[in-house]
Amino acid sequence: MSRLIDDMSLKDRVSEYTLSPDEYQRFCRIIDAEPTAYNVDNVLKQLEEEKELSYADFDKYVDEICPCLDTEYDDLYHRGLDRAIEIVKQGGES
Repeated sequence: MSRLIDDMSLKDRVSEYTLSPDEYQRFCRIIDAEPTAYNVDNVLKQLEEEKELSYADFDKYVDEICPCLDTEYDDLYHRGLDRAIEIVKQGGES
């Protein structure tokens, strides 16, 4: 994956150069219009950890992480996380 760039840091660095205020505002609008990137490996790691935690003890998971869930749906929840992991691995192409 390509490297991730922090938009605010980039804007701050560009502001150090001799852009006019108008040019700087146009630059910021271009940056703001770009889609947000994220680190797929970190997202996958977090989803895998979430899946393992929910699978190991779903009752505890519900109590600590997501009390809105019904503990009867443990298998369905685990399968849903599996599906989410597959979607992320495929880059949203399913």
